[in-house]
Amino acid sequence: YGAAAISNKSKNGDGDEGADSFGSFSDDAKERRMRREKDNSNGGMDEKEMDNRTRFALGYAMVLLRQHLGALDELADVMEKDGSVADCILALETCSNVSGYTLKGDYDKIRRERLRAEESGVGGWVERTFLGGGKTIDVEDSGTIEGKGGGDKKPTFQLTGDDPFYAAIAVAVAFFAWASNGGLSL
Repeated sequence: YGAAAISNKSKNGDGDEGADSFGSFSDDAKERRMRREKDNSNGGMDEKEMDNRTRFALGYAMVLLRQHLGALDELADVMEKDGSVADCILALETCSNVSGYTLKGDYDKIRRERLRAEESGVGGWVERTFLGGGKTIDVEDSGTIEGKGGGDKKPTFQLTGDDPFYAAIAVAVAFFAWASNGGLSL
């Protein structure tokens, strides 16, 4: 900004560099604002700007909730009991442990264990079975290569090339041996 301000100083013939050497900045800002207002003649924001502001607001809200887990837990308790908006506001304002700090250890880990213990019944079984409930942040993933060049999955048993053909022959031979020794008798 400083170099641009020096180069933009008004130079009149009598050596006076102008009383307001930073006037061009304010004029440029006004001009840009007026151009922007003219482009957005509908008086509001365009779709892209609204999306960006929504993303920013959501990200900021997530950061605030992450920093205030105690308040989030209080809010969740009220919402589980179908509390009104006033009840939710009251719960946030009267929360005794807003950040969730505890002397018992890592509050985030204690909270995860409590929530995992509450996941019982049919819903918890469905989540564990179909959505991979065994993989959590507390369980180390042993299927990933670590170290230099890591990040890939460790190799597992795979049928490649002619392997499926040989496997089919082995199954057919086993079935033939079973069937020739009597198989299923009715």
